[in-house]
Order: sequence, then C-alpha cells, then structure tokens
Amino acid sequence: MALYGTKRFWDPLVEMIDHQVAEGFIAEWRRDALVVADTPDELISTLRAWTSATMSRAHE
Repeated sequence: MALYGTKRFWDPLVEMIDHQVAEGFIAEWRRDALVVADTPDELISTLRAWTSATMSRAHE
C-alpha cells in the first residue's frame, strides 16, 4: 500500500500503525509493506525499489 501526501499529512496514521506493531496487533512485515511519500517522484522511486522480502510470512 502506498500513501502520498504533503506536509507530513500521514504522520498520525503511520505513528498509530507503528504503535500497533509495537503492541503486537499488526505484524511487522505488514508495516514494512506500507510506502509513505511526500512527493510523486519519491513515491514512484520508493515503489520501484520496494521488494517483498517478507511476503512469504503473509500467513502469520
């Protein structure tokens, strides 16, 4: 999943998700699949570079 926004718009949501990972409600590999970017170029380059190294753990 990718989130695109400016001026750190998604920070509160990302902080909540990070807290849920820390508390064990969400698996860390799911958080790792979240891409957040503030510019279109950053979003595209991050998505192109992203690899699914942990997707084999999808059934945890």
